[in-house]
Amino acid sequence: MTERLHKIVDKRRLELIEWQADPEAHRPISTGKRSLDELFGGFPRYPFYFALLGLFKSGKSSAALDLTLALCANSGIKTALYMLEESGREVADRVISKSSNIIGRTNIFKLTLTQEMFDEMKTIVDECEEIPYMVNDELSNLEEIYADAKKIGVTQVVID
Repeated sequence: MTERLHKIVDKRRLELIEWQADPEAHRPISTGKRSLDELFGGFPRYPFYFALLGLFKSGKSSAALDLTLALCANSGIKTALYMLEESGREVADRVISKSSNIIGRTNIFKLTLTQEMFDEMKTIVDECEEIPYMVNDELSNLEEIYADAKKIGVTQVVID
């Protein structure tokens, strides 16, 4: 909707008066990374858009996964990650290797896994069960993604 500037500014002023009454409910959510929190101030609690731009194989997908998992884990906000280029298997490999001190992606790729590593994976699975995070690697257009997100009731949507 197109609105006059003074109306938008006044609407925001009234919103900020309301927020000031309960500031903790409206403060940004930590990204889980101190340097990013200092740079960006954290994630807003209201819907927002951000874009990660970079060269091919520069770590954009990994950064998106890290940031959105932190958002979800730190806030409890139900989040869905829609992968356009990677599979759920690749997301799982990233989560396992990032969550472990002993399992690397090379161990997974080369199948050099020990019983201790499988035991640690089970712990990671149990920890992930507590996080309201969804992953979909089958949808590829915005209309389908929007319909799916609405159907599963997520608050935050991340498209990679």
